[in-house]
Amino acid sequence: EEYAASGERIIDTEERYGEEELKRCEVLAPTIESGYRAQVNINYGCNNFCSYCIVPYVRGRERSRSVSEIVDEVNALTANGVREIQLLGQNVNSYGRELENGIDFAYLLQQVSKVEGLERIRYMTSHPRDFDQRLAETIARLPKVCRHFHLPLQSGCDRLLTQMNRGYQTAQYRLLLQQIRRLFPQAT
Repeated sequence: EEYAASGERIIDTEERYGEEELKRCEVLAPTIESGYRAQVNINYGCNNFCSYCIVPYVRGRERSRSVSEIVDEVNALTANGVREIQLLGQNVNSYGRELENGIDFAYLLQQVSKVEGLERIRYMTSHPRDFDQRLAETIARLPKVCRHFHLPLQSGCDRLLTQMNRGYQTAQYRLLLQQIRRLFPQAT
């Protein structure tokens, strides 16, 4: 932490790093929590700019890793005994937006599901604004994807959600939950 002469904390939010520096920072080994479970980053940064959040300023705009890179990493992990993968991103639902050929999170889940030896796929964090029917239907067709939905609401007050710049209202959130419950009555 840095402090000004007055003793006040300085928070630096300048985006001064180029693409090459960011790529070097992002090449991290996956976190292996145990002999059977590992975490794999699929994207970095955030484009949401919630009013209370510093993430887009310190981590930069969203950047997705390639599908092949992610699948290769999952293959290597399963070859070493990992059976459960947790795909990570500040907002996994926005995966692939800057990639070509219509690649999105639903497509990535389909490709990761094909990995031999992999038994379970989890993911977090999932932004309610970007969780759509196509993603829910894709998950319903993929038995390896766990029926656990991490959808942060942040507030039950529409006025506060607007002030937070969350991009959804409570009615939209309720509708999303109803759609999920129709496909997955036992979902958590």
